[in-house]
Amino acid sequence: MIEVDEKPKRKRLKDMSPEERRTHRAAYMSAYRRKQAGEAAPDDSETREKFRAKNRKLLAASELATLLEKQERVLDQIHWMKYGDKVDPNDSDFVSLSEGVEDLVNFVRGNPGPHFHGIMKSEDIPFDWGSRKYWTSAELLSLLYAEGEATATYVRYGVFIGVPDNYVHKFLTERAGWSFARVCELLGWRVNSNNRVTY
Repeated sequence: MIEVDEKPKRKRLKDMSPEERRTHRAAYMSAYRRKQAGEAAPDDSETREKFRAKNRKLLAASELATLLEKQERVLDQIHWMKYGDKVDPNDSDFVSLSEGVEDLVNFVRGNPGPHFHGIMKSEDIPFDWGSRKYWTSAELLSLLYAEGEATATYVRYGVFIGVPDNYVHKFLTERAGWSFARVCELLGWRVNSNNRVTY
């Protein structure tokens, strides 16, 4: 006769040690907050800032800290893109254009940015979505969340985890001398038969 191992029974809360209960509750609440934050439920907040503040409260402090730390790296990239050429070459903080572009490209490859200014995966997202009360529409929220992690994170929490694609495009074509085709390749853009840029 073949013996079948029974599936181990999960401990009930009352049978857990205080440490096991704390660990269990923390894991449960973290999963619950992630689920709640990921749902595209419309919200009745009056402003985008209130909508984002509600969503931030659903994150564990460590999760929010990780996002904000990543945003600092994004803001450093944006600052260099805006003001890097104004730093004296003899300054210890000086980063040459070629070094800065290489760093930016590596950063963008590892941290895709949010989609703005009409260049979206979905053609159903209105060009001016950012000026609308998008948080009140489950349909629009779902479309924005489907654009990718960086867009969803910006929409939900107001946090940048990647340099916005339009910033990268403008900088690389206007300041670094890149061709439009080369920028498209980096960002994953393509031009369709109607000459519309999409993902």
